[in-house]
Amino acid sequence: NGNNRALALWALHSYNSVVGLGTNPAAGWSSANRGYKNANDFTLLTLTYDPSLSTNLNGNRFKLYWNGNDLGAAFIWDSNPANVVFASGVAKQMQIGANLVTNSTGMEGNLDDLAFWDKALTAAEVLAIWNGTQAAGSIDGTPNNLLSHSAAANLKGWWRWENNFADSSGSNLHLTNNGVSFDATDKA
Repeated sequence: NGNNRALALWALHSYNSVVGLGTNPAAGWSSANRGYKNANDFTLLTLTYDPSLSTNLNGNRFKLYWNGNDLGAAFIWDSNPANVVFASGVAKQMQIGANLVTNSTGMEGNLDDLAFWDKALTAAEVLAIWNGTQAAGSIDGTPNNLLSHSAAANLKGWWRWENNFADSSGSNLHLTNNGVSFDATDKA
Protein backbone atom coordinates (compact mmCIF):
# COMPACT_ATOMS: atom_id res chain seq x y z
CA ASN A 1 0.00 0.00 0.00
CA GLY A 2 3.00 2.29 -0.39
CA ASN A 3 3.96 2.35 3.27
CA ASN A 4 7.59 1.91 4.24
CA ARG A 5 8.05 -1.62 5.55
CA ALA A 6 11.84 -1.34 5.81
CA LEU A 7 12.67 -2.20 9.40
CA ALA A 8 15.84 -3.61 10.91
CA LEU A 9 16.13 -7.34 11.49
CA TRP A 10 17.07 -6.94 15.12
CA ALA A 11 18.75 -10.32 15.55
CA LEU A 12 21.39 -9.17 13.13
CA HIS A 13 21.90 -5.87 14.88
CA SER A 14 21.19 -6.05 18.60
CA TYR A 15 20.22 -9.48 19.92
CA ASN A 16 22.73 -11.48 21.96
CA SER A 17 23.55 -15.17 21.53
CA VAL A 18 21.98 -15.63 18.11
CA VAL A 19 23.26 -18.52 16.01
CA GLY A 20 25.58 -17.24 13.32
CA LEU A 21 26.83 -14.00 14.78
CA GLY A 22 30.22 -15.47 15.55
CA THR A 23 32.53 -14.81 18.43
CA ASN A 24 31.05 -11.44 19.39
CA PRO A 25 27.24 -11.72 19.25
CA ALA A 26 26.79 -8.79 21.63
CA ALA A 27 28.16 -6.49 18.93
CA GLY A 28 25.51 -7.47 16.39
CA TRP A 29 26.13 -8.01 12.69
CA SER A 30 28.42 -5.43 11.10
CA SER A 31 31.46 -5.17 8.85
CA ALA A 32 33.59 -5.62 11.98
CA ASN A 33 31.59 -8.65 13.14
CA ARG A 34 30.71 -10.68 10.06
CA GLY A 35 29.61 -13.78 11.93
CA TYR A 36 30.21 -17.29 10.68
CA LYS A 37 31.11 -17.65 7.01
CA ASN A 38 32.62 -20.36 4.83
CA ALA A 39 36.18 -20.52 3.49
CA ASN A 40 35.17 -18.27 0.56
CA ASP A 41 33.93 -15.54 2.95
CA PHE A 42 30.30 -16.41 2.09
CA THR A 43 27.27 -16.34 4.41
CA LEU A 44 23.90 -17.74 3.33
CA LEU A 45 20.93 -15.74 4.62
CA THR A 46 17.52 -17.20 3.76
CA LEU A 47 14.20 -15.51 4.50
CA THR A 48 10.94 -17.44 4.05
CA TYR A 49 7.34 -16.23 4.16
CA ASP A 50 4.55 -18.77 4.66
CA PRO A 51 1.07 -17.35 5.35
CA SER A 52 -0.26 -20.85 6.10
CA LEU A 53 1.75 -20.95 9.35
CA SER A 54 -0.64 -18.55 11.08
CA THR A 55 -4.13 -17.19 10.61
CA ASN A 56 -2.97 -13.95 12.23
CA LEU A 57 -0.60 -11.45 10.68
CA ASN A 58 2.37 -12.12 12.91
CA GLY A 59 5.94 -13.30 13.02
CA ASN A 60 5.06 -16.97 12.61
CA ARG A 61 4.82 -16.35 8.87
CA PHE A 62 8.49 -15.34 8.57
CA LYS A 63 11.64 -17.38 9.22
CA LEU A 64 15.26 -16.36 8.86
CA TYR A 65 18.09 -18.87 8.43
CA TRP A 66 21.83 -18.23 8.79
CA ASN A 67 23.92 -20.88 6.99
CA GLY A 68 21.00 -23.30 7.23
CA ASN A 69 20.28 -22.59 10.91
CA ASP A 70 16.89 -21.19 11.89
CA LEU A 71 17.45 -17.99 13.89
CA GLY A 72 14.10 -18.49 15.60
CA ALA A 73 11.60 -15.86 16.67
CA ALA A 74 14.30 -13.53 18.00
CA PHE A 75 15.01 -12.11 14.54
CA ILE A 76 11.60 -10.44 14.27
CA TRP A 77 11.06 -7.11 15.93
CA ASP A 78 7.77 -7.00 17.88
CA SER A 79 5.66 -5.41 15.14
CA ASN A 80 7.79 -5.87 12.03
CA PRO A 81 5.54 -8.32 10.13
CA ALA A 82 2.28 -7.35 11.82
CA ASN A 83 0.69 -5.78 8.75
CA VAL A 84 2.50 -7.47 5.88
CA VAL A 85 0.08 -8.83 3.31
CA PHE A 86 1.12 -9.82 -0.21
CA ALA A 87 -2.16 -9.28 -2.01
CA SER A 88 -2.75 -11.36 -5.13
CA GLY A 89 -3.21 -9.60 -8.46
CA VAL A 90 -1.16 -6.58 -7.38
CA ALA A 91 2.23 -5.82 -8.93
CA LYS A 92 5.06 -5.94 -6.41
CA GLN A 93 8.43 -4.27 -6.40
CA MET A 94 11.45 -4.94 -4.26
CA GLN A 95 14.79 -3.22 -3.95
CA ILE A 96 17.99 -4.87 -2.84
CA GLY A 97 20.48 -2.72 -1.02
CA ALA A 98 18.38 0.46 -0.81
CA ASN A 99 15.30 1.77 0.96
CA LEU A 100 12.31 0.94 -1.28
CA VAL A 101 10.28 4.04 -0.46
CA THR A 102 12.99 6.68 -0.73
CA ASN A 103 15.57 4.80 -2.86
CA SER A 104 18.17 6.12 -0.45
CA THR A 105 20.45 4.72 2.24
CA GLY A 106 22.28 2.39 -0.12
CA MET A 107 24.05 -0.72 1.08
CA GLU A 108 27.81 -0.91 1.23
CA GLY A 109 28.57 -4.58 0.93
CA ASN A 110 28.75 -7.58 -1.35
CA LEU A 111 26.03 -9.92 -2.57
CA ASP A 112 26.83 -13.07 -4.50
CA ASP A 113 23.61 -14.88 -5.38
CA LEU A 114 19.94 -14.02 -4.99
CA ALA A 115 17.11 -16.50 -5.55
CA PHE A 116 13.31 -16.39 -5.33
CA TRP A 117 11.08 -19.43 -4.93
CA ASP A 118 7.28 -19.65 -5.24
CA LYS A 119 7.00 -21.65 -2.01
CA ALA A 120 8.36 -21.33 1.51
CA LEU A 121 11.36 -23.64 1.64
CA THR A 122 11.51 -26.11 4.51
CA ALA A 123 14.42 -26.13 6.95
CA ALA A 124 15.82 -29.20 5.16
CA GLU A 125 15.57 -27.46 1.77
CA VAL A 126 17.37 -24.39 3.12
CA LEU A 127 20.10 -26.59 4.58
CA ALA A 128 20.48 -28.31 1.19
CA ILE A 129 21.26 -24.94 -0.40
CA TRP A 130 23.94 -24.31 2.24
CA ASN A 131 25.23 -27.88 1.66
CA GLY A 132 27.06 -28.01 4.97
CA THR A 133 26.43 -29.02 8.54
CA GLN A 134 23.64 -27.57 10.62
CA ALA A 135 25.89 -27.10 13.63
CA ALA A 136 25.85 -23.69 15.26
CA GLY A 137 28.69 -21.72 13.73
CA SER A 138 28.76 -23.89 10.62
CA ILE A 139 31.52 -22.63 8.31
CA ASP A 140 31.69 -25.60 5.94
CA GLY A 141 28.94 -24.78 3.45
CA THR A 142 29.49 -24.95 -0.28
CA PRO A 143 26.21 -23.76 -1.83
CA ASN A 144 24.70 -26.09 -4.41
CA ASN A 145 23.63 -25.37 -7.95
CA LEU A 146 19.99 -24.37 -7.45
CA LEU A 147 18.89 -25.95 -10.74
CA SER A 148 19.64 -29.37 -9.22
CA HIS A 149 18.00 -28.58 -5.86
CA SER A 150 15.08 -30.80 -4.76
CA ALA A 151 12.75 -27.76 -5.04
CA ALA A 152 14.14 -26.57 -8.39
CA ALA A 153 10.65 -26.69 -9.94
CA ASN A 154 9.72 -23.87 -7.54
CA LEU A 155 12.75 -21.71 -8.39
CA LYS A 156 11.39 -18.57 -10.07
CA GLY A 157 14.43 -16.31 -10.19
CA TRP A 158 18.15 -16.85 -9.60
CA TRP A 159 20.66 -14.09 -10.16
CA ARG A 160 24.27 -15.19 -9.78
CA TRP A 161 25.65 -11.79 -10.75
CA GLU A 162 28.52 -13.21 -12.74
CA ASN A 163 29.28 -9.73 -14.13
CA ASN A 164 25.69 -9.42 -15.41
CA PHE A 165 22.03 -9.41 -14.37
CA ALA A 166 21.12 -12.66 -16.15
CA ASP A 167 18.43 -14.81 -14.52
CA SER A 168 19.88 -18.33 -14.25
CA SER A 169 16.50 -19.87 -13.31
CA GLY A 170 15.22 -19.80 -16.88
CA SER A 171 12.37 -17.43 -16.00
CA ASN A 172 14.13 -14.44 -17.58
CA LEU A 173 13.04 -12.01 -14.88
CA HIS A 174 14.33 -8.48 -15.20
CA LEU A 175 16.50 -6.56 -12.73
CA THR A 176 17.40 -2.90 -13.04
CA ASN A 177 20.89 -1.74 -12.06
CA ASN A 178 20.88 1.51 -10.15
CA GLY A 179 24.58 1.68 -9.36
CA VAL A 180 25.80 -1.88 -8.78
CA SER A 181 29.37 -2.68 -9.71
CA PHE A 182 30.59 -6.24 -10.24
CA ASP A 183 33.47 -8.15 -8.71
CA ALA A 184 34.35 -11.34 -10.58
CA THR A 185 35.38 -13.15 -7.39
CA ASP A 186 33.18 -16.24 -6.86
CA LYS A 187 32.28 -16.18 -3.16
CA ALA A 188 29.93 -19.14 -3.21
